[in-house]
Amino acid sequence: MMIPFGFLLPLIKPQKLWTLVLWTFLFSLVVELIQPLMSGMRASDITDLVTNTTGGILGYCIYLFLKRPLEVALKRIGS
Repeated sequence: MMIPFGFLLPLIKPQKLWTLVLWTFLFSLVVELIQPLMSGMRASDITDLVTNTTGGILGYCIYLFLKRPLEVALKRIGS
């Protein structure tokens, strides 16, 4: 769920890894706290927080891997 968050957030505003981890954790925490209110069948779990935060880190790693090729491609399109 958080892989796109970790990929797109630095595209919107450049982030350091620790800042992205904090934002991902906080966003995931809010989602987990709201879930029981929206649906009585869902329960919050620490595992969800850990996996969502890990997903955000993975998305950030994908961003770092693709950052340079995307910049080159966008530069060619703009030329």
